[in-house]
Amino acid sequence: MKNNLCLNINGFEITVDELPSNVLKKLKLDFSFYLKKNQEILKSFKIYVKSERILIPKDLGASKQSDNSITFDYQGIRYNDYYGEAITKFYYKEEICEIFCENENFLHELVYLLILSRSGKFMDTIGLHKLHACGVNIHKKNILLMMDSKGGKTSTFVELLRDQETRIISDDSPIITRNGDVKEFPLRIGFENKDQFQSKFPYIKEDDIYEFKRKNYSKKWLVSLVNLKNKIGLSKRTILIQGLRSTYKEPKIVKIGRIAMFRYLCRHMIVGVGLPLILEYFLQNTLLDHVKNLKILLSRTMGALALVYKSENYIIYCSSNIVLNGQSIKDYFYEK
Repeated sequence: MKNNLCLNINGFEITVDELPSNVLKKLKLDFSFYLKKNQEILKSFKIYVKSERILIPKDLGASKQSDNSITFDYQGIRYNDYYGEAITKFYYKEEICEIFCENENFLHELVYLLILSRSGKFMDTIGLHKLHACGVNIHKKNILLMMDSKGGKTSTFVELLRDQETRIISDDSPIITRNGDVKEFPLRIGFENKDQFQSKFPYIKEDDIYEFKRKNYSKKWLVSLVNLKNKIGLSKRTILIQGLRSTYKEPKIVKIGRIAMFRYLCRHMIVGVGLPLILEYFLQNTLLDHVKNLKILLSRTMGALALVYKSENYIIYCSSNIVLNGQSIKDYFYEK
């Protein structure tokens, strides 16, 4: 029996064939909310895991190079050499990718990010844009918290989920429509310290926590949404918060204007700094793709303007106490 994964992310169907059983299990936990149901399919993307090494044509010059890979383009096909650890062959026109990777940890990371990259590009084209933020629903309010990397966003998100009445929108990237409405994008949640994770969710069993060993980053401990007691949910009212580090002993929340908040959205939504993806599967070098990317930029800008207009906009100056930061958000917006 083939080890296949099939997902549907907002109309984007993804199938992955011939996965090692351990990698398949983890990806099903990662994307449990999107395991294929009877949903409309607007576009399909296929990934094939190959058992034999993919050969890159000879006499090609690299079209780009990064710390992650060397990219070669040839007759509508893109080859990526991950410095010997993996090789991919991507057919842009057919939306097909072949992967050769013998390291199961790297295969898990590569397929995970590849799915996010291609589904993200598709959603951008239909007016569904990711915001680099964590999102929860508290007291019938969507709370979207933006912070720069290493700012404490995930820790605050996990702290808010200790209350089982808190509903999940997204750990890292809620979806914003072109009209400024919020959509859920719930994936597995991760923590870099396993002991802290278990202390926050004592009901989670040891076997429900799994590893995510990343190539260029520290290891994470993951839990699927199916193992959390928090449900997924949205409301019409949205609170948009920019989190900033501070030296305050206690966190301080202040309301700000739309123009000030839009400046933060330029970074976290329009540019999308910090969003997980693999650029070699998101960006092409063709004129048509540059036009498409310009349309995406304009659509993101429209969505950001609509979001800031519809939302109530705040800054939280965070203290060094994560528990206090989370409690302050819950208390401040309880009656707001």
